[in-house]
Amino acid sequence: LFRLFLALTLASAAVTLIAGIAAIAGAQEPDRIGRKGLVPLVVICWLLVARVPRTGLTKVLGLAGGRQPVRDIAGGLLCGVLSLVILNGVLLLLGARLIEPELGPAMLLLKTVLYLLQALALALLEESLFRGLLHGRLRATFGPTVAVILGSTIFAVSHFLRPPKTRPPEAWWDTMPACFAGLGEMFTLRWREVVGLLLVGLILAIVREGRRTIFLAMGVHAGWVWVRFTSNKTLEDVDE
Repeated sequence: LFRLFLALTLASAAVTLIAGIAAIAGAQEPDRIGRKGLVPLVVICWLLVARVPRTGLTKVLGLAGGRQPVRDIAGGLLCGVLSLVILNGVLLLLGARLIEPELGPAMLLLKTVLYLLQALALALLEESLFRGLLHGRLRATFGPTVAVILGSTIFAVSHFLRPPKTRPPEAWWDTMPACFAGLGEMFTLRWREVVGLLLVGLILAIVREGRRTIFLAMGVHAGWVWVRFTSNKTLEDVDE
């Protein structure tokens, strides 16, 4: 199981790193480099330098003890999708969102499938890092309560390691300093996102703690991301 997990993680990292290299080459906007390249690089570094005996690494990663990982991932995916579909349905009924598809039916179907693959890859990378190694190391050192709270805080903060709109990078070598400049927007312009990401991190950490593995949390995370990606192409917020 560990070898399969490692192979999938490295494959997902390779795909996202290629996207980062494409951004450096000018094929995409420079401010996409941080989000596409930072997480897989950190995951690989954790896997290479984590000082955990091989016999205990699967437990720290949250891979040990899962008898049916595919069922957990599928069940989590279903829960994640249903929860956001219900939320979007309520927002549609309240008139807070409108159905405004940007693509035709065929292209939307293709995009939906691609978004699912992207969501699974992103969930694999982020859960292996945050609810896997990070949560496991924090839990072993400080206990489950600190691991849930501190790990969720780090998860929320890490999503702001991207260039703010007010300070775009001038070139590819300026991307990382610009990413850290994005932290300044957390409690000024984007505090709602901080609260939302913190709640997401807490829910996923509690799920991981309850199941003792990351598979269910991985599925829930992928479901949320999949619906979010798809709804961005089909729904539009109503301006106040």
